Amino acid sequence: MDTSPSIVNVDVASQSSSSPSLSRRWSSLSGSSNFISSSYQCSSEAHSSCSEGEDEIECDEDAVSLNSNSLSQISSSTISETQEHEKKERKAFLAAQELTKTEEDFVENLHLLNIHFRKAVKPFLPEDVLNNILRYLPELQATNEKLLEEFRNRIENWKEKPKIADVLVKIGPFLKQHAFYIQYFVTLSKHFEEAIKKYPGKLACPID
Repeated sequence: MDTSPSIVNVDVASQSSSSPSLSRRWSSLSGSSNFISSSYQCSSEAHSSCSEGEDEIECDEDAVSLNSNSLSQISSSTISETQEHEKKERKAFLAAQELTKTEEDFVENLHLLNIHFRKAVKPFLPEDVLNNILRYLPELQATNEKLLEEFRNRIENWKEKPKIADVLVKIGPFLKQHAFYIQYFVTLSKHFEEAIKKYPGKLACPID
């Protein structure tokens, strides 16, 4: 009698037909395998979706960061332009103030010559001599008083109209009187020197 172990080849298919229990187990194993495969596929798809979602989130974050940087640059540029504009307006206003102050001093000096000086020496000088000395000054005073009035009005209303060059353009034609005064300044100075010699001590009177 042969006592060596025998090798038994089991045909799963044939056994499955003869053994209902084995068939059920095989079906269960196959179903589990399909479930695992399906689960793995879903897991892969889910992982892929998550990866894509993470990429989208990263892209969105990059876009937000880029937009934030762009807005920051635009904001900085706008602030810089605003500051530069305000700086230019401030310089223009200071220049207008300086021009107005210079005009005030000039009008004050013209007023001193035309009114106070004339009043002080009139008792001692003939009218024609006095007029030769002060020639063109009355016209200059009238023109510059008008100019000063325009300057002051513009300074008071600077926010509504922040410029002053147009005032000079408006009064410009009348400023030609300065050219005549400068042209005859040497002659006027000679008249003054002659009056000093002819009427010694009279032109040194104190001015009220």
